[in-house]
Amino acid sequence: RPAKRPKPAPPSPSCNAQLAQLRRERETRRGPPPPPQPEVIQDAEGVRGLVVVKNFWGRAQCVTALAAIDSGAHAFEGGWRGRDRGRSSMHFGPLVPNFQRKNGDIGAWTTDSRGRQKPGPPPFVRDLIRDAKALRAIPAMASVTDDTACSFVQRYEPGQGGLKPHFDHRWMFQEAILSLSLEGEGLLRMHLDGRVREITLARGTLFVMTGDARHEWMHELPPSGVAARRTALIVRPVKRGYLKKKGRAPFSYE
Repeated sequence: RPAKRPKPAPPSPSCNAQLAQLRRERETRRGPPPPPQPEVIQDAEGVRGLVVVKNFWGRAQCVTALAAIDSGAHAFEGGWRGRDRGRSSMHFGPLVPNFQRKNGDIGAWTTDSRGRQKPGPPPFVRDLIRDAKALRAIPAMASVTDDTACSFVQRYEPGQGGLKPHFDHRWMFQEAILSLSLEGEGLLRMHLDGRVREITLARGTLFVMTGDARHEWMHELPPSGVAARRTALIVRPVKRGYLKKKGRAPFSYE
């Protein structure tokens, strides 16, 4: 009978350490994994005209935009201002101070109350418009231009800040309304004739309302859906007939 071969000795601790080091070096050479690709969902949750894009922006792009926002360098007519309990906003212009047709002059002013001309949307707003158009999945984006882009941020505190069911004004703003979550997680709730649809808004998620989602369904952001501070960047393009390129804004947020 042939003699049994002895079992190989287990790797020594130093050998294991060398193998682990080799694996780490291979992973370093490969570089970090690529960011997840945007996932476009048309007519999300059965709501016609509601486009939800998961992973629209990655973490780094969201963090960069937040830093620029919090610097206050791009604010139009002042910085953060409280709206109601747990919610504050910062505007980047054009300024829309009045939504009621029967109450005085209406429009979107590109010149502030001190006569300072707005230079155009901040870089992060231009990036949002550019990237949304690049998807080629939202036909209504074709009419959105930098000079008509009325933009602002909303910041919601956990369990407090939110928005009741409402429409964005259909006679002043264009077809597409965009909202991008830059931090935190929220809940978008759509309402129509007793029907309710819910969409979770993680960081980097964009939603765009057009068609029925814009004109038939009311949208809500309930405070219960905000577990940690949430900041969203909103773009509501103004119809050109309401764009005020002459004259000063009638009041200041400052």
